[in-house]
Amino acid sequence: MRLKSFCTIAHLATTLNWDLKQYDIKTAFLHSILSPDETMFMKQPPRFECPGKEVWVWQLLKSIYGMKQASCMWNKMLHAAISEWGFQCLERKWCIYIYHSPTSTVIFSIHVDDIFSAASSPEENDHFWDMLKSHWEISELGPAKFTLGIAISCDRTACTISLSQTTFIDHIIDHFGQSDTHPCDTPMVTSLQLRHPDYPYPPPLKYPPGWTTHPTMHWWAA
Repeated sequence: MRLKSFCTIAHLATTLNWDLKQYDIKTAFLHSILSPDETMFMKQPPRFECPGKEVWVWQLLKSIYGMKQASCMWNKMLHAAISEWGFQCLERKWCIYIYHSPTSTVIFSIHVDDIFSAASSPEENDHFWDMLKSHWEISELGPAKFTLGIAISCDRTACTISLSQTTFIDHIIDHFGQSDTHPCDTPMVTSLQLRHPDYPYPPPLKYPPGWTTHPTMHWWAA
């Protein structure tokens, strides 16, 4: 999911005073069933070998984490289920789905297994959650507060929303061992004063008729 898509949904929900919720699909990649044309084998995990068949391999019936096809298989499974519920995927934003009826609207974005949902009423978001639970094990994270490294603060009474990446920035600073560095407004010397030079710039070079120029050489035109 692109950051612009996330900000657009947050802006719509704030402007229209919609309900914002956040959901997480547990172990998403383990739900996808491999199609017949996706034949995958794996070595038996250590200490889990079948007695007398230690050199045998397993044929996978479902995807697992680490497979190159895992994310694609999960996306196909999610898209099929969501489409059956009447949601439509935006043509230019495949991670955004929308459901619209005469009485309600639900729009959500999906990032792997994280769902950021905006609905015209809390009841619609609850109904959407029930549909998700009918297929997968879902964790309801309540009103959207933190997703994709972005902290969310929403005031529905004032119709305002604030986004902050302070936690994400602090994590990057800690990861690269820069926690003890001192902030600096600018890398330049603060007392430096830049002035326009008093002397004029040299005039551009003028070549006589017939000359052809090259970045590194000059020659006489034939």
